[in-house]
Amino acid sequence: MGGRLSTPGRYRESAASDESHPPVRPPSMSRKKLLPASFEDIDSFSLKAPVSACVSVTKLAQYLMQSAKNDMVKVRAFYRWIAENISYDAFGVRLKTYGRQDAERVLQRRQGVCEGYANLFLSLCSEVGIPCKMVIGFSKGRSYNPEIGFTPESETAHAWNIVYVNGQWLPLDVTWGAGSVDEHNRFQKRYEDMHFLTDPKDFAVKHLPYMDNDMDESKVFQLLKRPLSLEEFNKNAMVDTAGTTWGFVSTYKHHTIDVEKKCIITFKTRRMDLQNISCHLKDKSSIEYERYVVLRKTGKNRFKMEVTPPRIGKYDLRLFGKALDSTEVGHSQIITYKINCKSVFDKVHSHPVHSGLWGVKRDVDVAKYGFASSVRSKDVIVSTNGTFKLRLKTQRNPKAIFRLEDADKKDLSQHICPFLGRGFIEVTGNLPKEGVYKLILHSNSGDGQREYDHLGEWMIKCDSPSSKPSTYPSQDTLWGARTEATKYGFLDDIFSKSVFSTSNGELQLQLKTSKFVTTSVKLYQRESKLEKHVFDYYNGKTLVIKARLPNSGFYKLSLFAQHEDKKTSQSLDLVADFLVESKSDTENMKPFPVVYTHAKTYGCTLMEPLHGSLAANQNVRLRLRSKTLKRVMVNNDVHEKKSGDVFDITFEVPGRGSVGVFGTPDLEGSKFDGLYEYTVS
Repeated sequence: MGGRLSTPGRYRESAASDESHPPVRPPSMSRKKLLPASFEDIDSFSLKAPVSACVSVTKLAQYLMQSAKNDMVKVRAFYRWIAENISYDAFGVRLKTYGRQDAERVLQRRQGVCEGYANLFLSLCSEVGIPCKMVIGFSKGRSYNPEIGFTPESETAHAWNIVYVNGQWLPLDVTWGAGSVDEHNRFQKRYEDMHFLTDPKDFAVKHLPYMDNDMDESKVFQLLKRPLSLEEFNKNAMVDTAGTTWGFVSTYKHHTIDVEKKCIITFKTRRMDLQNISCHLKDKSSIEYERYVVLRKTGKNRFKMEVTPPRIGKYDLRLFGKALDSTEVGHSQIITYKINCKSVFDKVHSHPVHSGLWGVKRDVDVAKYGFASSVRSKDVIVSTNGTFKLRLKTQRNPKAIFRLEDADKKDLSQHICPFLGRGFIEVTGNLPKEGVYKLILHSNSGDGQREYDHLGEWMIKCDSPSSKPSTYPSQDTLWGARTEATKYGFLDDIFSKSVFSTSNGELQLQLKTSKFVTTSVKLYQRESKLEKHVFDYYNGKTLVIKARLPNSGFYKLSLFAQHEDKKTSQSLDLVADFLVESKSDTENMKPFPVVYTHAKTYGCTLMEPLHGSLAANQNVRLRLRSKTLKRVMVNNDVHEKKSGDVFDITFEVPGRGSVGVFGTPDLEGSKFDGLYEYTVS
């Protein structure tokens, strides 16, 4: 903000004569060391000034002095009152009708431009004998164009003050402390503390004194040990208020960056760790190229920005940030660069749409979702052969959903395999093409939460795609057991079993239980159910699951169990999905017999035959072990145990239909329960 000055190029000072003022020289102490821990009391007092105390500059100074014990507090009271009570006359600036800017008129109108703000502050200091000067010069405000810059012939259009407190001269800009003018030329009141007694090196980023058209004589008012030249001031990058507040320091000091194909900007914030950062990269036509910028956190308060423009030309690069402890919704602008791209790569991949830093979001409490803090250590994954692996350590078994997208937002989640291990979650993947992908994580904290929260996103760069990119069965959640599996009677070892492979098409899975659990297992390949290719039984307190996989490829093995609170409904809940890969085709793979619930209830172990199809009119030997059963019935013939716990029965298979095996724990009676069923071929 600024405004046409009534007396361009001149500065004013407080009532004490120039000879009585201490000589203007750079301060010896930093702002941090000079300012007290808090101005809370004087700020509160200043903002409560009654109307009767604001009728003149003299009365206002007298009122504000009442709670001010020293010059520092007086100066603070003046700055705080003006910033809160004087509005910027943006309408008057646009129409050039803002009129005189002397202190009394600005006070009465409660409105002014930069000269009026500076005059009022100067007059209040004069009332109490504090040395103060009004400085005229160039400023990098909203209308500043770095491609044009300032020249000695440029008109000075901004005014501010330097004031002498605690034995030192320091600058302040109460105009900018009061607020700013938006893109619609409307004044937005927003108090800003950073412009109060700013460190001169920070102040000089946007302020350059230029009085009486004499740059050499004006340099002293920069309050710098090595004053800037006009050329340096024009070249220096324009750090915004938030960047100055946070102590932004970058590898690129100048506003314009010449780029050959790619540039990497590293920066840090000396005074504040940021919760997040984001950027906008636009060309002159305002087309957004943010997808050609990668933002990464490299350490505490340290960041890296990699810019790869897709075509030759000029771009505006604006960086935004949010403080770690901020509760504000939006981000504050940190700095603006001009990117002058002189050459580009032959092939430049755009990135998936993403805002801010890659990796787990900074404002997420990862422990709440069951993850260890180390999950923040990874943000970008580079794949040289089309495969990748990401392992995230866990503190408990989280509920998580992963999704893979390419740069065109195409869902490629069937190319990833996220599974639960003991103490970790691992995601592996096969990428079908060269380019850049986005791996998205949503998680549920449990405790009755229904929705899944967005925790973060990883960038995956693929230089060369997989020669045979595999696709996995559709899976909304992690492969492996659900977090509530132990509530159904399974022991913790179930959480270490998620993904399996077999080279001969045979799989055996053993799951320990604390009690008998009513279960059901289902096997799927490419959404087709293979009902007779899976078989399960109990061996003591161990549930044994066997699968026969007829073709190479991936299968989903789903385990259902009954919760003890739902026994009356007989309903079963999904407790685990296991991923099984068969690495070869198996000829003549015979299915299992159908297994009924009572076979597991009675602790049956079927020893033979384990194939579910029996040849017609053939004699077949059936061997079955069970401590509970007393009698077994096959083809309406009842058999008792001959020795130990084993039934050993030979029967003739009928010419067609099916063969059922039934059992009872009673020595008498006619009620038998179904155990197994075979088809006749």
